[in-house]
Amino acid sequence: MMTKHSEMAILLATAQIRVKAANGEYVTLRALIDQGSQKTTISEEASQILHLPRRREVTELQGLGNTTVGVSKFKINIKIKPRFLSNEAYNVEALILPKLASAQPDKTFKWDIEQFKNYTLADPNFNKLDRIDIVIGSDIYADILEEGIFKKDRILGQATKLGWILSGVLQQPRKNNTILAAVTTTLEKFWEIEDTTTPADTADDDECLRIFEKTTVRNGNNRFVVNLPFKQKKKRIRRFSQTSYGEVS
Repeated sequence: MMTKHSEMAILLATAQIRVKAANGEYVTLRALIDQGSQKTTISEEASQILHLPRRREVTELQGLGNTTVGVSKFKINIKIKPRFLSNEAYNVEALILPKLASAQPDKTFKWDIEQFKNYTLADPNFNKLDRIDIVIGSDIYADILEEGIFKKDRILGQATKLGWILSGVLQQPRKNNTILAAVTTTLEKFWEIEDTTTPADTADDDECLRIFEKTTVRNGNNRFVVNLPFKQKKKRIRRFSQTSYGEVS
């Protein structure tokens, strides 16, 4: 963990992966590799892009001191492949959460990528700020690991079937006082839930899910479009407008 006035930044292991969508196409998403998470999780936004059938199951997520840090109400099965051509594929059950980690890293930084030219990186844009779509947990962590480690300065490279993942301490001064805690010690940072006191499922939840599954389509600009449900005064769900999200790679 960094102190508030530290001049070092921590790099967490990320990977670009291809995930199979409902239409059979593969969408490139960004994953955080976290052996401290027992289950693989996916953001609501990413699950909507994939448009895969979801199953209702309420699961509490617990952090330090057995404190509930979030609630997942749905899960989906996803198929993961490396970003490059490979016969490797992993089927895993993923819990859907409203949000996952903040962008990783917390800012884009300069790095001499040439020193890694002999390695096929899992995330060639590891130094660029981008959102996290999936957290790959310990349920498949052991499956993707391979033999092979290298160390350059204070950066550790580890071989996986998704490519080489990089983690460690960046030898660069920071220009802000952002505190970044290790993912294995502050799980709450990677399970930021909009409402951790969500009540039991209601008829409105079922109606929203029905509208989502029935109206979601992909338009001519390669973006998904779905009708937005709004409540009327009599607590009935009505279709009001459409919005688009998630451009497919």
